[in-house]
Amino acid sequence: MASEPKKDHFVPKGAVAFFAIMLLSFGLIWLGIYLLALHRQLSL
Repeated sequence: MASEPKKDHFVPKGAVAFFAIMLLSFGLIWLGIYLLALHRQLSL
């Protein structure tokens, strides 16, 4: 605390991790829906 009196570059690691996990989960959900639709279209 005494070595750093002011925070010049504050990075909220929890928010960054949450945002990365959210993007990854949305990507996986989108990929699953896309592959399901592609499989249904090819099987018809």
